[in-house]
Amino acid sequence: MIGNIIGENINLVKGLKQHLEVVTDKIFKLNFKDSIDVSGLVGMSSRLIFLSNLSKYEPKYKEKCDLIIQEDIRSLFEYIAKNEVTPFYVDGLAGFGWCLAYLYENNNLNINEKEVFTELDQHIFQLGINAVREGDFDFFYGAIGYGNYLIQRAKGNKEVRNYLKELGEDMIGLNKESTFLDVYTDEEDGSIDFSISHGLSSLIVFFSNLVVLGLASKEIKLELKKCCDEILKHTKDLRVPDAIEKEVPKFSPLRWCHGELGIVSALAFASKVLDDNEISLKALKIAKNVASFKMEENQGLMSATICHGTLSVAHIFQKWHNSYWQSETLKNAATYWYQESNKMMHSKTAYNYSDDNVNYKEMNGILFGLEGMGLALISAIDPTLSDWEESILLY
Repeated sequence: MIGNIIGENINLVKGLKQHLEVVTDKIFKLNFKDSIDVSGLVGMSSRLIFLSNLSKYEPKYKEKCDLIIQEDIRSLFEYIAKNEVTPFYVDGLAGFGWCLAYLYENNNLNINEKEVFTELDQHIFQLGINAVREGDFDFFYGAIGYGNYLIQRAKGNKEVRNYLKELGEDMIGLNKESTFLDVYTDEEDGSIDFSISHGLSSLIVFFSNLVVLGLASKEIKLELKKCCDEILKHTKDLRVPDAIEKEVPKFSPLRWCHGELGIVSALAFASKVLDDNEISLKALKIAKNVASFKMEENQGLMSATICHGTLSVAHIFQKWHNSYWQSETLKNAATYWYQESNKMMHSKTAYNYSDDNVNYKEMNGILFGLEGMGLALISAIDPTLSDWEESILLY
């Protein structure tokens, strides 16, 4: 059952609503003429995803949101027609396609589905097949990203399900003589990546979606179980490493892209679709452990953004509580991190993203920008409005 974790905390709700008003105003005023990215994660499409959710959260904005969505869609198509864009999910065509599919499924687009999507579906499917055959399973730049577009499309289109099934079978076919662990192992130094952004957890999410859609063969279900077991066997002191480097486990602070937040989310999803209580219980123990982490414990969180920021931490704890485990520990952790986010946005940091050089700047996109913060704020206040999270592999 989806519950509003912060509902009883009147001051916190008030504070987050105020931040949402500020972020909304900033997003309404954005000018994308100089943008070079078209995806939802780091580019122009993110505003459309935010506006789609805003119009549901606050119906008074619906007419304005619909108008901007149509204008932005035209601008995006014109931009893509005149400029070279990458094919990737993180910053290019596949990410833009996911946004289109999302808007179409949410009745925000008045378009002819076949005219808009047929060629795009075929193209992104072929990109996915090519990536698999090149051994590139990366979420941002490879097969899993292309697959996530197809998953969004497959929700309402049976023809796309055939593409997904073939993509999954291609993955299995190429790994009959090896393991999927090899895909995420660096040939030069032998390091293994378990993260949701670039590692084995992203494959777990993809295979889990094939199970949900009824497209998973026995082999895929078996490999899904093996991938979960592989990650969990490295658990130490109720923590799971983000990577293994030179046979040494490397643990990450709290963040969506690396470490337990993404990995446990993948394990939780897999345990649910496989109906595997053992995986669920092991993942829950890890989740409860990291729920005790606090801001001052060198978490390296210097903004309220989704990637490397406090709002994603709060959002994921809320998701775990609402979607997987009705745990008071997780509920309290979510409240704590929403409070920290409130403080962060009231500080000098405000709505800026802190990059690797500790330069603060307002950005666009779900990962680093205003739109990601806005979406997380809407979900904090109304957890039923959270399907945008599937853009970053949270299911």
